[in-house]
Amino acid sequence: MAKDPLAEAGLHFDELNKLRVLEPEVDQKTTELKEECEDFVDKISQFQKIVGGLIELVDELAKEAETEKMKVRVVSFLVHLYRAQTHTHRCRTFCSLIQSQLFSTCQLDQRDRWLYYLQAISG
Repeated sequence: MAKDPLAEAGLHFDELNKLRVLEPEVDQKTTELKEECEDFVDKISQFQKIVGGLIELVDELAKEAETEKMKVRVVSFLVHLYRAQTHTHRCRTFCSLIQSQLFSTCQLDQRDRWLYYLQAISG
């Protein structure tokens, strides 16, 4: 079989009869590789969109978690404050009770003295 002088020179005709420098197999593999690369780029773009959505979701959840942590801190502080106020109120009530008992005791002592004095005078 006679060799094609154009093929020996590295020139080939494609299916549209255009003159090509690449061999048909290399051209076909190049086209397949180009299509695979385009598919790969599309998949990478989809992956980036998914990851971007996940990052946004995680950021939102982190903000919500920080908000909840602040709420817990505020509630904890309010509980502590309430306990302190309750303790203060109990102490004041206790002091008032002791004071009223002491006052009552003083009044009783004073009444006893007056009774003793009145009994001594009348008697």
